[in-house]
Amino acid sequence: AWSSASAPESRAGRPMRTTIRLTIKQHRFGLVGFGLILLAFTAGAAAVAAYFASLGLGACENDTSAACMAISQQLSAVNGPTNLLRAASLPVAVLAGVFVGVPIVAGEIERGTAVLPWTLGRSRIRWLLPRIVIVGAVIALLATLLGLALDAMQQSLNPWIPITSNLTAYEGRGLLVPARTLVGFAAGVFGGTVRGRALPGLIAGLGIGAVLVVGVIPLADGWNRANQTDVTGDRGALDLGLGLRDLSSGEILSYQEGEAIMSPDDPAFLERFEEVRRGVPGSSSSLVIGREVASHVLEVLVLLGAAAIVVNRRRPY
Repeated sequence: AWSSASAPESRAGRPMRTTIRLTIKQHRFGLVGFGLILLAFTAGAAAVAAYFASLGLGACENDTSAACMAISQQLSAVNGPTNLLRAASLPVAVLAGVFVGVPIVAGEIERGTAVLPWTLGRSRIRWLLPRIVIVGAVIALLATLLGLALDAMQQSLNPWIPITSNLTAYEGRGLLVPARTLVGFAAGVFGGTVRGRALPGLIAGLGIGAVLVVGVIPLADGWNRANQTDVTGDRGALDLGLGLRDLSSGEILSYQEGEAIMSPDDPAFLERFEEVRRGVPGSSSSLVIGREVASHVLEVLVLLGAAAIVVNRRRPY
């Protein structure tokens, strides 16, 4: 009874396993090549995090002893490579997304292998969807590992601030790494689909991906400034610079906004305003990051939807 029940189940799972195996095999050069690069960055960030954690930095929060000064010197010695690793990780991840996304359609058109399934198959979308899901899942997993390693590095640098309440350098780590990598991936798929060739598709994908990733930054800045408050003393806050609190209303203003209300030369200026540090509290980390991740997910869905429309309508050559 067991074998007869399990046999259909096993047969039902074979087409999916075959699709996964063939898709990964077909795109193995991009996935393996960029996978190794992303894993190297992940290993580097994890090694830096482990090194910083081994220094015992958490015990030196308010300590100026000789031991803590020695730790500070050790941190300074690796400051350059650490900043380079942090700065390069996100662009490399986005590039990896674009490079593995372009061949999904463009490679098939260039090789002429799209003609048969597109003309004889029941649905071009059913042909496209598994390829997007499988390759996208692999690159998203690799980018997530990198984002988590960068989070660990940030945590080891500020062990007294929980990473879930720390907005310092948040745009280059955590869940925003896979979110932006998938924007690059979707831009690559769309660029390759529209252009139908790898090199033109790559150029288009890089341009579209860069515009969409960078385009969310001013939107996020506007959202953050609209929700700014006094974050004096909050070391995990997103720092938006010095500002003024209007003591008559409690409103947080920039210096320019305060000076537009009253001249700093007016003796009453210091009675009405007090200087504060403006920003978004670290406790709002989930909201800040969640908004940007949601924006990128929307971009990904729009790009992949547009790619599906193009695949449905274009010629397979």
